[in-house]
Amino acid sequence: MNPLLISGVVVRDQEVKSEHSCKSVHPCKSIEANSLLYGIGVPQNRKRALEVASAGVALNCDECKGVFADCHFDDGTFTAEHLQFAKDSKDAGSPYGQVVIAKCHLYGDFLTEDCSKAAKLFSDAAAQELACAQYKLGRMLEKGQGVKKDNHEAMRLYRLAAAQRYEKSYLRLGAMFYNGYGVIEDKAEAMRLYYLAVEQENPDAQFKLARLFDKGRNVKKNKAEAARLYELAVAQGHACAQFKLGKMHEKGKFFEENLQEAVRLYHLAAAQNHPGALFQLGYMYEEGKGVPLNKEKAREYLRCAVRNGWLTY
Repeated sequence: MNPLLISGVVVRDQEVKSEHSCKSVHPCKSIEANSLLYGIGVPQNRKRALEVASAGVALNCDECKGVFADCHFDDGTFTAEHLQFAKDSKDAGSPYGQVVIAKCHLYGDFLTEDCSKAAKLFSDAAAQELACAQYKLGRMLEKGQGVKKDNHEAMRLYRLAAAQRYEKSYLRLGAMFYNGYGVIEDKAEAMRLYYLAVEQENPDAQFKLARLFDKGRNVKKNKAEAARLYELAVAQGHACAQFKLGKMHEKGKFFEENLQEAVRLYHLAAAQNHPGALFQLGYMYEEGKGVPLNKEKAREYLRCAVRNGWLTY
């Protein structure tokens, strides 16, 4: 793939070798695992990331121990044992371990909440060119979380991460260009960055672009492109996309009216407690629209919608 220019940054294919090699005759898998975990240069694949990191842990690789711990932090199965893996990785100088310990301090999980310590650890890992650390430090700088707020420095870090093809950096840079945060507003550049994230199958980018085309916000309204992007995000379980695509089927916008498909999509989103989908199912059961009339189910869904924030949604 030819290098891409992203807001003044050359984007190159991900290196396959790690500078932090395993202390064994086997090639280190830490970069591959980390890239899969975060979607850096490749579509995100958490399951495969864990498999690759686990293979490295079996070889006593300190770098892979850090990524292995991060995989468990990411999916909510983090334990004291994983914390020890992260500490071992950090003590060996690995940026992967630094990132996990930083997250523990940032969110107060297993370690005392301390945003300043988190920022320092993210900074140390970012200095070793770890894209996910550059991105996290950028977010803290944008929010003034544990550090002085600095949108310009945040953008610099996002550009560094984007140069490694980190999909979340494309999204964040896109938002900054779209809204003029820390940079001159540039809708065309924002759209281009969003599409780069879409190319890496990022469901949030797919949904973001779909909404813009659906509503015609600063782009020509295009229901066909909106539907295509919604469908891509739906295939990855994106609740908001499920809801919006359901609305298109219910209202006959682009598609022919299909209440059964709308209900199916609303049920998928409702299973993730999407307030709009819960409300819409309540309304449909109340009216017997696409489903058998059922007042009791309607009340249940409507109450659930309110509990999940429908009144402020």
